[in-house]
Amino acid sequence: MNSSQWMAALCSAEGRYYQEIRDALLEDDTALSAFLDQKIDAQSDTSITAIHYQIIAGWKQHGEQFRNFLAKLDGIDYDTERMKVSGLPGLWRKYANIAKREYGDLILPLCWEVFLKYGKEWNSWVMNIFITTVEYIPNRKSIEPLIRYMVSTTDLPQHRFTGARIGYLAASLSVSEIKERLEILEMNHSSIIEGIKEARDVIRDEEKRKE
Repeated sequence: MNSSQWMAALCSAEGRYYQEIRDALLEDDTALSAFLDQKIDAQSDTSITAIHYQIIAGWKQHGEQFRNFLAKLDGIDYDTERMKVSGLPGLWRKYANIAKREYGDLILPLCWEVFLKYGKEWNSWVMNIFITTVEYIPNRKSIEPLIRYMVSTTDLPQHRFTGARIGYLAASLSVSEIKERLEILEMNHSSIIEGIKEARDVIRDEEKRKE
């Protein structure tokens, strides 16, 4: 496949099928080099094509760190953690702080990949670790993957939780265009209106707090 075909395959695939395509590209030095050398024809660095490019570049440059963080999550004893006084929110914050402290911005492409590719497969408590991580490491590029996760998930409580995090991110980054994006979503996706409302409420409250 040429670079355009690789990109099309990556953008359209999800779950294990996506992972097979990603790993095949990462293992093909010639194809990977050509893929990373291509010019991305995108309107901005937050376009879905550009984000997929950054995900692959992230795996090329920081794959060891990505695997290390995923291994930490694999080692979590869910039943033990949820019985603690801090409960699952404490678990989300704990590992988001680990991600921020040990990896910083370099962990973000992994988070975007999780939102775009594994939101329909992974448990919500794992997703919430990544959602909390992007809240703790604010970057405007995280907003579009978060929105796409909120739209795609069938876990209704996640709409509200994710919507609030989108609101916190937008408010902390002063991303005004997110309001227009939310209006479009509200028209097209009635099932996530609650998440959109939560995002707007948080944006409003954060703006008032800063006044």
